[in-house]
Amino acid sequence: MKSDFPHRNCFQQAEHVYQSDCYGHHSTPVRVDQGGSSRSEEAPSLRGSGGARDAVSSISLSVHLGFHPSDAQLNAESPIHSIHVPQARDRLGHMATDTFDPHLSPDDFRAKRNYLPAEAFALVKGPYEGMTDLIPEDQWQGLMSGPTDVLLRTTDQHGRQLAQLHDLWDTWVQTLPPQEDEAPFVFNAGWDAADDFNASAFNAAHGYYRQGMASLRSALEGMALAARFSLRQEPDRFLSWVSGEPQNFGNARDLIKPILGDAITDVLRRLHRDLSAYIHSGPGGSNATLWDGSNGPVFERDSFVKVYRYYRDVMAMAYILLTLGWTAFDVPDNILPLFETPGGLWEGEPLADVKENFMPAR
Repeated sequence: MKSDFPHRNCFQQAEHVYQSDCYGHHSTPVRVDQGGSSRSEEAPSLRGSGGARDAVSSISLSVHLGFHPSDAQLNAESPIHSIHVPQARDRLGHMATDTFDPHLSPDDFRAKRNYLPAEAFALVKGPYEGMTDLIPEDQWQGLMSGPTDVLLRTTDQHGRQLAQLHDLWDTWVQTLPPQEDEAPFVFNAGWDAADDFNASAFNAAHGYYRQGMASLRSALEGMALAARFSLRQEPDRFLSWVSGEPQNFGNARDLIKPILGDAITDVLRRLHRDLSAYIHSGPGGSNATLWDGSNGPVFERDSFVKVYRYYRDVMAMAYILLTLGWTAFDVPDNILPLFETPGGLWEGEPLADVKENFMPAR
């Protein structure tokens, strides 16, 4: 049955429903069945009188997109830097005997785990059946203890970076075209990319860094292919792709190069090349490498920061690719810090091309 939300603004995006202010100032996209209800007549539109650009600017003003250094780079007086967890461990991932052994306070909000209430969802299919086949405690601990430990250490020491990844995902969700007919080739690809960005942050927060990288490649590849189909107006090839027929990324990259230009195309090529190592688990791209030779998951500061940096660069590229498939959209001014990651792939000529060709005229 469909839930009623008298105090919520919810509207359907294809197979997704986006909820504003369901939990404070945060927003939650919820996937529903294809047979879900149509968009409410009272649903708000992301498109203001000035189009998508105004909508994104108004939504993301409170989101800080500047690069956050890791705590190792912060001043020693930083409250984040004051938490130190040595990384010494043996080959099996066992922490050394002199390692600081933290304990989670019961007052810490991270210590609580709860079901979401029914009103958090835009579509509810009858009552929840409750506990019918509880997992044994030993297997639960085996599944959850390692990832939970990594999550706590990550949020101890990289809280601002992880919070920013969530906010970047949230801004991307609010940026996407509100109607499929406005950008038919990139509409679903944009929502799939949103899922990939969310999965990347979640996996990295729990220590699955390779899987976080793989999700970023999925987002990058999907948006590039959709941009190609849009630019060349290839509905038949597009339908073949969404039906499961593989498409070649290299061909798509080359076909959109005249619009992207040499410098931005090179960023696209390098991102796809680098991230592909985490799909095929090549040298430097395996879980064991990212866990510094250990089994896992285990918390590795450098590996989390690597995902953080690639996340920013890939999302920046996703905004560029979105402009190719959505003619009403330009990269908003307040997204610019996303392209300014120190030492990132956008430095120099690519960033200059973004400002000149893909942002509103100043």
